[in-house]
Amino acid sequence: MIYESKYSPLITHNAQQHIHNWNQCQLCTIGKECHKHLLWRGHMPCDILFIGDAPSLVDDSLGYAFTGPPGNLLQAIINILVTDSIINTYALTNIVACLPQTNGKLRHTSKKETENCKPRLLEFIRLASPAFIVTLGKIAQRNLPQLEGSYIVENIEHPTSVLTKFDPNASHIYILRTVAKLKHMIESNT
Repeated sequence: MIYESKYSPLITHNAQQHIHNWNQCQLCTIGKECHKHLLWRGHMPCDILFIGDAPSLVDDSLGYAFTGPPGNLLQAIINILVTDSIINTYALTNIVACLPQTNGKLRHTSKKETENCKPRLLEFIRLASPAFIVTLGKIAQRNLPQLEGSYIVENIEHPTSVLTKFDPNASHIYILRTVAKLKHMIESNT
């Protein structure tokens, strides 16, 4: 299984059941066209859960969520939070688990695809049981379903949008600002 890796070191019975429930989902055409159903990466349960909008082409090709340059930028932020003992465990998932495409052409997810993946996302959030949820960008923020329970939710700029800027310092500034924002959120609520 793709989850038994350095990215997800502990697979509990609940996690195995989640994989079984969703790893072959065919509710949408994207579930039929993607290489892998990218359910999550990281630990379950976790202190903080990062939620993006959808897997990238690189993610789908490699079989792991949040890879490539945007994933590396997000991982740099997570590494600082872990090193500074702000968080111990984290997980990453997306609003939808499959690469949105039609006949091999990449696109944004549809409302129907978001709705079809909603039960999977809500089940994962329940199993991950994070104190903090961080949405990555406006699309993930807008498509995050109504949550039951008490979660502290924060939105940050999506790493991809930072990488499209032509400022050579943009990534460094993004890391510093995002770490400061997340540290403040966590320290203010613990």
